[in-house]
Amino acid sequence: MEPEHTVRTTLYFPRKDHVLTSHSLGAPECSRPDLITEKSKLRVKQNIDIWSLGCVYSEIIRWLAQGHPGVSEYQRERKAEIRELDQAVGATDCFHNGESVLDSVRKSHETSVEELRKTDFITDYVVDMVGDMLVDSDDRRSAQELWRKQVRILNNARKRLNEKRNSLSPGQTVNTNDKSGTPRSQTHPASSPSPILPPKLPPGFTSTYHLLVLDNL
Repeated sequence: MEPEHTVRTTLYFPRKDHVLTSHSLGAPECSRPDLITEKSKLRVKQNIDIWSLGCVYSEIIRWLAQGHPGVSEYQRERKAEIRELDQAVGATDCFHNGESVLDSVRKSHETSVEELRKTDFITDYVVDMVGDMLVDSDDRRSAQELWRKQVRILNNARKRLNEKRNSLSPGQTVNTNDKSGTPRSQTHPASSPSPILPPKLPPGFTSTYHLLVLDNL
């Protein structure tokens, strides 16, 4: 049985810039939206951190597909859904409704996958993994299970990329910036587009996940 530990909650106060806080990333079981409960001690499982990491991955997925504007829009989508709730959940831009993951989170994942580069062999599987993270506490995967799944995702991505490279004609390379997945020729460099780097991270938002994607494309 997973050990439990005690945490003390604090109220969420809106901020001007887009910086994810522990309140935004908090799991549903950590939600204490009112003054009466904001100082209460909670007995929660350590896998509340799995939920928080899933939220970080969720925003990175949106960033990979649409850049910083997409991340900002994602925050607005969550806020809009939370405003329609019958009960307060503590944070105005969190990823849950007090009990389970927001519908806007699921929709964001679906939309983002459709807009990803065809040579992105990682993110689609990460979306599936995040689905195992943003669930009820009793159903969340352990850190060890998630680590093993990430290793499989990376190994599979390397395999698929090598297969795609081996299928190309001489003088062609995988165009990692083309969402159609069409190979580009290196025989006419003047007509080939310059490499496009992924969008810059939103202010205060740091992660190494995007480096994993680039490393395997």
